[in-house]
Amino acid sequence: MFAILLSVLAVSADVEPATPKAPPHFVSVTLKGDVLVHRATVTVSVPVRKTIEVNNNGKKEQREVTEYVTMLKQVEQTWDPKKASVTTAGGKKLDLAALKKRLGDKPQVVLVSGDGKPVDEVYLKVLDKDAIVIVPEEPKPDKEGKEKKEEPPTASPDAEFVAQKKEEAAHKPPPFFLRVELKGDKLVHRATITEYVQVQKVIEVDDNGKKVKRTVTELVPRTREIENVFDPKKATITTAGGKKLDLDALKKRLAKGGVILVSADFEPVDAEYLKLLDKDAIVIVPEKPKLDKGEKDKDS
Repeated sequence: MFAILLSVLAVSADVEPATPKAPPHFVSVTLKGDVLVHRATVTVSVPVRKTIEVNNNGKKEQREVTEYVTMLKQVEQTWDPKKASVTTAGGKKLDLAALKKRLGDKPQVVLVSGDGKPVDEVYLKVLDKDAIVIVPEEPKPDKEGKEKKEEPPTASPDAEFVAQKKEEAAHKPPPFFLRVELKGDKLVHRATITEYVQVQKVIEVDDNGKKVKRTVTELVPRTREIENVFDPKKATITTAGGKKLDLDALKKRLAKGGVILVSADFEPVDAEYLKLLDKDAIVIVPEKPKLDKGEKDKDS
């Protein structure tokens, strides 16, 4: 269940009418000159065409199909702080000089808007008032109507890049924000997710002047509403300041629903992220899913 919950984050939105905007993201950045740089490794699905041999009424034929292969890709994202809104969670504006003083020359974790718009108050209030919050400038379309992308620095991976990767590796995955409500003794998060489903379809193509039918595979997006439920009695619940909360205290805090921080790896949240939160923010570390016998045998 919780694996599904994690996959929802990148594409989900609460389905309640009065829902807040997208949550911000914890991002490790480095100032390179006057530009903020974030490097990350992402998983992408790449369409690959391949030819296979099939049996068509006893006759072997060559067919071209599309398969989607999962690959790792290194990406570099840059933001110009002079063209972005840079503030503290408490609302204090930071100019470039102040940002340089705060960040220094080592990778630091900041909060970046999840939708390019000002971060919603429901998220700001669970952050430490001095946490750095960045709302990047909206990409401007070029003359052809395409979004203009900032060019990454031309330098190849260097000592600074290696240092950043080591710094990132030293930290656990960041927690994520969830807007939840209590139903009885259960925490509930509702979301609309987008799934990409492989669908086979038959198309007609020209093969040396002869029309033939080919079966191809396409990825089709589909949306559906889901409700994620987890049991707080089987989780570790504390404030970001370290105070333990029992179920009664949690019910009192979330009587009208609210935003919590949830560990992404079922382990205690790293201090690098906790220091960016208000000391009273609710942090939950869910119970690690137990493997059944079949899964244990597979892993051993």
